[in-house]
This record gives sequence, C-alpha cells and structure tokens, in this order.
Amino acid sequence: MDHVGLLLSISELNEMLNETTSLPAFLDRCIAVVAQHFSADVCSIYLYDPVQKRLNLSSTRGLNHENVASVSLRLGEGLTGLALEELRPIMVAESSKHPSYRYFPELREEKYDAYLGVPMLRGNERIGVLVVQRSSLQPFGDADQTALRGVANQIAAMIDYARLLIGSLKKTTMPTKEKSPCPAFIKGRPASAGWAYGPVVIDAETKNFRSISDKPGSEKKTLADFNDACALTIDQLSIFQKRIEERLTDVASLIFASHILLLKDEQFVGKVRRRILDGVQPVRALVAVAEQYIAIFKKQDNPYLRQKADDIRDVTFRLLNNLVPQTARNRPVHNSIVAASDLVPSDVLLLSAEKAAGVILIGGGVTSHVAILARSLKLPMVIADVPALLELPDASRALIDAEIGTIFIDPEPAILAPYEQRRRRSQKQPGKEDATPHPRTADGTDIAVFANVNLISDVTDARAVHARGIGLYRTEFPFIVRNSFPVEEEQFVVYRKLIERMDGLPVTFRTLDIGGDKALSYYADFVEHNPFLGMRSMRFCLENPAVFKAQLRAILRAGYGADLRIMFPMISSIDELDAATAVVGECKQELTAEKATFHADPTIGIMIELPSAIDICDELAARCDFFSIGTNDLIQYMLAVDRTNEKVAKFFCPHHPSVLRAIKRVADAGHRAGIEVSVCGDMAHEGRYVEFFIGIGIRTISIDPLYFSSVCSALRNITVTQAVEKAGRLLACASIKEVEAILAK
Repeated sequence: MDHVGLLLSISELNEMLNETTSLPAFLDRCIAVVAQHFSADVCSIYLYDPVQKRLNLSSTRGLNHENVASVSLRLGEGLTGLALEELRPIMVAESSKHPSYRYFPELREEKYDAYLGVPMLRGNERIGVLVVQRSSLQPFGDADQTALRGVANQIAAMIDYARLLIGSLKKTTMPTKEKSPCPAFIKGRPASAGWAYGPVVIDAETKNFRSISDKPGSEKKTLADFNDACALTIDQLSIFQKRIEERLTDVASLIFASHILLLKDEQFVGKVRRRILDGVQPVRALVAVAEQYIAIFKKQDNPYLRQKADDIRDVTFRLLNNLVPQTARNRPVHNSIVAASDLVPSDVLLLSAEKAAGVILIGGGVTSHVAILARSLKLPMVIADVPALLELPDASRALIDAEIGTIFIDPEPAILAPYEQRRRRSQKQPGKEDATPHPRTADGTDIAVFANVNLISDVTDARAVHARGIGLYRTEFPFIVRNSFPVEEEQFVVYRKLIERMDGLPVTFRTLDIGGDKALSYYADFVEHNPFLGMRSMRFCLENPAVFKAQLRAILRAGYGADLRIMFPMISSIDELDAATAVVGECKQELTAEKATFHADPTIGIMIELPSAIDICDELAARCDFFSIGTNDLIQYMLAVDRTNEKVAKFFCPHHPSVLRAIKRVADAGHRAGIEVSVCGDMAHEGRYVEFFIGIGIRTISIDPLYFSSVCSALRNITVTQAVEKAGRLLACASIKEVEAILAK
C-alpha cells in the first residue's frame, strides 16, 4: 500500500490545531484520516492517564461510540495495554486467540480480529496507543506497521500540542478587562533553543516618543532630573559594556561607546538643557531634540551616518525610561520576553547583556545571523509572523518554548507546570551527557563530529561535548557588530585566544562571509537592491584586498604551531579559488619578509554553497585539501528561496531531490580526489538527514554544540549498510512527496 497520501493528510492536521477547541473533535479528525487510508473497519485512540496509570478509550471509529468513556485498561492489560507497557507495536492476524486479548462485549469488536496497535510516545513520555482493526480476512502487514508507527509519532506530537493549545484557549472565554487581538497560542519556528517565561516588552517603532511624553508625572520633571537621568544612563551603559566584554571579548569592541559619547556631547545634550532653561518641560525638550537629529541623519546617503539615527533613538528611549520610569518601548528587559519586529546582531548582544529571558522575532529566518548569534548567547528565540504580538497590552506575559517554536500568551498554571518541569530537567551542559569522544554508528563506523563556533565563548561547550575540533569558525561576528573594520592586531588577539583554548585540536577559519543578511553598516558601498546576489563573501574579499589580507595575516600568525585550516566561502569558480589562494601566498611572502612567526602550510579548503560549483566540483577538488558543504546557502541558491524571507520560508526544502543529488555529486568528487568532505549547514544536525549523509559516504559533520546529544544518539541507531540503502532510495526519488514518505519511515 502506498502510504504517501496518509503522511500528507496527517501533516495537514497540524494546520487544524489553531482552529481546534475540543480535543475529542481533534482526535476524531485524526482517526477518520487513518481509518480511511488503511481501509480499516475500526480505528481508535487510547490516551494514557499518568496519574491513574490507565489507558482510556478516547475516540473511536467503527466501535460502539456510546461506551467510549467506560473502556479503560491498565498497563499490560489487553493487546493495547501490552503495546504501551512494552513500548512496541503489536500486530496479530487473529487477536481473539492471543493470550493477552481482552474482550469488551459492549464495544462489539468481535468481527474485527486483525489487530495493529502502535504506542504513541513523546520522547520517553507515554501519550497513548493508536489502534486499527479489520476482518481477519485482511490482516495487516509490515508496511502497514511501519506507516502506522510514523503516523503515531506525528499524532502524539500533535496531541501534546493540542492539550496545551486547548488549555490556553479555554481562558479566552473568560471575561477580561482588556481583550488582545493576539491569539492565545501561536505556533512559530524555533530559532535558538531554550525555554523562557516572563512579562512581554514590546520593541517596535509603533511606540513613539510622543506617547511617552504625555505620561502622567512628566510635567513635574526638572533640569536636575534630566541631569540625573543622563548620569544614570551612562552608568547603565558602562555596566552593559563591561558585562559584554567579560563574556564576549571577541565582539564587544566598545559596542555602547557611541551611546555614551552621545550622552556627553554638548551639541545633543546641551541643546536639550538650553530648551529646559527656556521653560520647556524636560521630557518634551528631549523628544523635540531627538526627533530633529533623527530626521537629519535619516536623510544622509552614507549608511553609517543613517545608522546614527538608531543610536539616537535608542539613547533617547533609555533617557526617557530613567526620566519617566517604565515607558512603553524601553522598559527594563531583565527576565522579560522581548517581542521585536526587527533585530540586528548588536541588538541581540544588547539583549543578552541586559539579561532578557527570551525573544519573539516577528518574521525572519532561523538560519539568519541574528538567530545564530542568539544560539551562541543561549538566548531563547522563536520566530513568528504574527504582527499582533506587537500590540499586546502592557500587562501581558508570555511563555516561549524555543525547542519546538510555541508561544503561549498569559498561560494558565496548568500549561506552565510541564514546561517548568522540562526546564529543570534540561538545566545541564548542552549534549554533554550523550556526546562521546568518538561517535560511531551502530556497526562501529567512526564519525568525526566537529563544532560550529560563532564566539570564543562557544569553545567551552565545544570542548564539553568532545568535539573533534572546530569545523567552522564564523569570523564575521567581530566585523558585523562594530562601527569600523577590526585591524589585523585586533583579529590576531581573538584568533589566537580561540586556538589556545582548543589545545591542539583542528580549527577551521571561514574567511569573512558578509553580505546578504550580514551587511556592514559602516561600509558605504553595501547598499544593494538584491544583497544575496550582490557583493557577498569571497567577492567582497577579493574586491577589498586590504581587508582580506589583514584577516589572512591575522589567521596565519595566530595559527602558528596549531592544526590550522582556512576555508573560503561562496566559491563560484576555479578563478576565484586561485585568486584567493594567491592572496594567501602573498601574505606568507610578506610575513616571511617581516620575519614574523606564522603557520607556513595551512590546510586550505572551500565551502560548496553555489550551484555553479557543483558542475566543476572535480576540478575544485583537485585544488583543495577539503570540501565543506554549506547546506543553508546551497538550498537557498539552488531553489531560489531567500532563507530570511518569511513569505517564502515554506519553499526552503532541504530534501528537494535536486539538493540531495547535488550533495551526492560533491561527496563523490571529494572521494575521487581523496579529500575530506564534511557538511556544516543546518541539515547536519537534523536526525532524519544524518542517515543520508552516512549513506553517501560522508564521515565528517560540523554542528553547533547544542545538537551533539541528538546527533550522537542518531548515529548510534544507524548502520552503514542501511544508510547506503536508504540514501539510494532517496536519490531515486523525483518528487519532494516521495522523499518525505521515505524520511517519515
């Protein structure tokens, strides 16, 4: 039987969750789909009550529905209880002859002797059992069992969501003082794992200065109050700066320096003071001067100067908060959930410094650098395209589960309790308990698992999970959070510290990868209509040799005595690779002439991320020491999908047949040339793709330390023989639906 249709129908039930207010109604929809597909006379769902330790018949199609509530089983009782107790499927052609058979005469099920029951699990948690029954003349087969197991897992997850969702929807029928247009439950996308609960702070430009200046009490403020607010704001910013420097020496770079200087600038602050002395209320004087400066800077052609408008806006809100406490936009974010319409990397650093509990980002991509930076900072983040979140009342509280991407607004205690339990269980180092120094497949094949590192602070986690080395160090973060290019010596200090902390293990430096969603505000030529197809990455480096050389020299000097690997991103041609390699040669000659200490023979590799590199991968392999497949950009460019654009996010499909076949071609080319081939994009940490990579011969992957536990666990359940067979079936597929059906199994 072809089970593709079933898998697609079940996946569509996810869309019904937001419209569901009755769990029985939702279960009825599920069993209707399953029964029809399996041509089953009976389909039933039994839900497990962990308190009573009993299985209760909760929904059925084909049995006597009047007695649903009265049928209850102990663990191990009947075939259904046995399936849940032993956590395994039970399939028998004549159930009435099985020693564990339990007969309920009121259900009138004696006609349906062919039985297949599959436990529904959520991790190690028992959710219930999904059962289908038919006449003994139509017994179930192995293919049915495999399909029902996949479906049971999907339904278990949806039931878990539905229980929480319906719990949150009940409260919306209660009278409230202020009704919010925002849904009580939102299914977003996880961007940075974690769990957070707290008051919501809105960070959106819809909260304007004028609404703040009319706050009660603002008319009583004096010049002395304004001066005190300036001094307090300077102290706060200095504390934030120190906090960031302690945690993030590689990207701190006086990030708040421009804000502090603005507060000491007589042209700005002095103009406010003069208006106050002229009789204008301090709050209104500050707002008027700020709006004047913002208007001036917004008109500038230079993007660096335009960015100053944001600095002024931010400083003004901080001043207003200290002058008139608890203003709308810039309330203290400590232990709060920040809902923002847009963020840049420096914003994420600021939120981390201020100890925000979590972030809800309205739109954007989970592979954006804002999301990547949030992961490094352990700042939970969920992305949801729900603008109503920016209109929540001031007293709102939110629960975000950034493991699965759910958001609850003003959740009840019953919803909070299980999340609090999960949070307590998860308070340990990421992946350490299941990661091993030498991850292997079930049949003993060694897999080299490297770490992706964004900041020096990530090295602690990389060492804790026994990473084989650093497979990808994203060098752009010290660039994108600054106000100017870091000089060679600044980069050298950061890179050397990184290498020393890895204590002899391999370190792979990806050279500067900017452009697209990683623009430099201080680089005036970065105004592009289509930045993802513009001056990105290697193009930028080759067009700006002084910047490129400063970085390469710093890497070569820092790598002295280490296992140094240099990786060029976004290589589109042999010519680009040759040009980049030539610059490395020039840097070596310069350092030799200067009698400097440096690594004279680094390992050189490239990232395969562009379709143009696929057809010439054999020629590229002949010139490289290693390949690293960057799946995020490879998918983006192969499928013409902007991975940061919420409107087309559904078309970003890692398992598109063309993507899978392209990855296979690159792997084959690397193997023919005898060079290492690794995968370092987000596909590498998703369990359902790991088996494919093993099956096409890839033995090296590089992932964020957060995912080591799940990847090592996935590897322990894979044999190379099975992986090769499954990869062959995936590569033979011509449609996405066919691939999804195989992956679901």
